[in-house]
Amino acid sequence: VRPDGSSAAEGEEGEIRARAPQMMKGYVDDSLDPAAYDEDGFFRTGDIGRFDTKGNLVVTGRLDT
Repeated sequence: VRPDGSSAAEGEEGEIRARAPQMMKGYVDDSLDPAAYDEDGFFRTGDIGRFDTKGNLVVTGRLDT
């Protein structure tokens, strides 16, 4: 995902976000920051990556480094 929230193109680096039915929505003690999820319910992993020409996700770094 680009910084403006739009989808990155194939080969373009962006923030990795994930969403799946089996993913947790938080912790029992509510210690998960609500900002960890975007407005569409995608989890912000904190990772940077891109999709290669075969559709594989390549993790290239972290947002916080």
